[in-house]
Amino acid sequence: MNYFLFLRSNCSASVIEAADLAAAEAAAALLAFEGERTMVRALAAVATVEEAHALFHDAVADEDYRDNYRAAFADRATEWAAYEEAANAGCCGSADIAYLVAGRLYYIGCNYGH
Repeated sequence: MNYFLFLRSNCSASVIEAADLAAAEAAAALLAFEGERTMVRALAAVATVEEAHALFHDAVADEDYRDNYRAAFADRATEWAAYEEAANAGCCGSADIAYLVAGRLYYIGCNYGH
């Protein structure tokens, strides 16, 4: 099985376990409200936060002037509030990637640009 991030138009997110992207999209279609915009994307599942950070750093390695790093578990309100504050304080481009760490949604992000 693979894991997929199901994003809803109200900015909520959940994890779908499915055989492939087509099956995940079919499951998302059943969960979505009529006319709701949704998105499904592959989600890397790792055992530790350190593994997630290593994948994130590889993903943004080619971006110049990376700063404003942030990370949070989505289910920890205080961490998530600090994450959103840091994201809103950044400028130029941004990268925010979700990972499944030991069964929990974990986001890592940064800003890049000039």
